[in-house]
Amino acid sequence: MTQQEQTTDRQRSIQALWDWFVAHKSLMADLDTMDRAEQRNVMREFENLMACYSQGLTFEVREPEPTDNYPLTDYRQLIISAEGNEDYFPEVIDLTTHAPVMEGWDVVPFRPAEGVKVNMIYGKWDLYSKNMYFTLLVNEEVTTDQIGIMVGVKDYDGTEDEDLYFAVYGLLEKILGEYDCATRIAYIDVCPEPKDPQKENFKPLTTLPQYI
Repeated sequence: MTQQEQTTDRQRSIQALWDWFVAHKSLMADLDTMDRAEQRNVMREFENLMACYSQGLTFEVREPEPTDNYPLTDYRQLIISAEGNEDYFPEVIDLTTHAPVMEGWDVVPFRPAEGVKVNMIYGKWDLYSKNMYFTLLVNEEVTTDQIGIMVGVKDYDGTEDEDLYFAVYGLLEKILGEYDCATRIAYIDVCPEPKDPQKENFKPLTTLPQYI
């Protein structure tokens, strides 16, 4: 298949996906009120269309709290995510750029930041950013404007714990958003919570966006 044919196929996949969504946007808005079988069928249809476009993307439907930007209680966000995998970031951007304007919907590229006071539960770990600290790490091999960070975790004994790394990354993504978390942080490490954070040059995790 030539490059032009691949591009044409991708454009068709994008068009088919958004044509389906426009025709079914009311159903997508009511996913939470459906019985599980109907919900599963509707989501499977959209998932299949997503997979035709890209194997690396996921989606989420959210109903944001009413704000100046989202004053209506029946407003929905369709969030398109690459699950933090930068290889698929261009596909997120391409798909969302071609999204049609739809009343009552906002198509959002990448999972957005949720604020600095957030919670993340993964495995046995229940992390709350308000009570956590981090310090910046220096790596001479990193020559970009990315940063490295060490996050202190209460009750962590220093042994390898994959669940903890997933929990910490998920917490950081909630604070920074998917895009900035993936592109601005070069590496992440964890350590036991410092006894005296200020003395050991640790900063409140809620201040992390100031360093991004």
